Amino acid sequence: MRSARMTGIIAVCLALAAAANFAAAREASEVEVPPPQTVKKRKDILDVLVPIPSASSDVGDNGCRVRSSPKETFTEADADLLHVAFETLIAEVIGRYSVRAIIDPPAKFAASLSELDAGTRTLVMLDVLRDGLGRDGLHTFFFMSGAEHAPAIRDALQSAGMTREHELFTRAMGLFGPTYPLEEEARAKRFSYSSLDTPLNDFDRQMLDIAAQFGAREDFDRALVAYVERVPALWQRIEAKRAQLGEVARLRYLLTAIAKRARTWETADADAGTRLASIPKEQRTLLVM
Repeated sequence: MRSARMTGIIAVCLALAAAANFAAAREASEVEVPPPQTVKKRKDILDVLVPIPSASSDVGDNGCRVRSSPKETFTEADADLLHVAFETLIAEVIGRYSVRAIIDPPAKFAASLSELDAGTRTLVMLDVLRDGLGRDGLHTFFFMSGAEHAPAIRDALQSAGMTREHELFTRAMGLFGPTYPLEEEARAKRFSYSSLDTPLNDFDRQMLDIAAQFGAREDFDRALVAYVERVPALWQRIEAKRAQLGEVARLRYLLTAIAKRARTWETADADAGTRLASIPKEQRTLLVM
């Protein structure tokens, strides 16, 4: 009898415990449970913005005289030091776009230019080519990674009315065969240039011949300026930049202009002092600093 009674008490306790658990579970189900915290996706290193010591913000008016037309020139003494070269202004305006060519593949790079007007897009592609013209001109360009944008550059040369450059650039692309290889590794296989202990092959010699006809970066600078001067709206936009450059950008140009005058990189170290002595003390001090 006592055993049966104890069994009944245990059964009741178990039932009450089960009921309590059910009620707790039901109550918990009716309480809003906050969603688990999502793990913040880490930024790609290429998307992280960092301050660049050599950069400076544009200003409203730095006092520099802006030309009224491409025909106007600066003729006063020290004009090369007092006035930023127009090709430098071009780089200041579009460099923020063209620099992405060494990071982004062709489709992504083209998409990044979609908001620009047609003339500026053409100019950006021409600037990508200018940046890639190394020691051996087009020969260097097609060996480096920037040549993956060659089809768009070819079209830009045509759009800019650079008939001679377009024809030579198209010939250079044709050396790779009927289908131009966008992949850098595929292009590199055609060059013996990639190995210092290997003589140049026929491909190298043909490319170097076309490169010599195309010209060096300095030659293309002049062609680039001529294109911009043929597009009035584009020219005005870039020329206006002359009065907006910050002091760091103007100092950077000044140092480059002084270095060109001294031409110290063209002489042996023993002759560098003579070159430096050929420029005024203030310029010499600034350059050495």
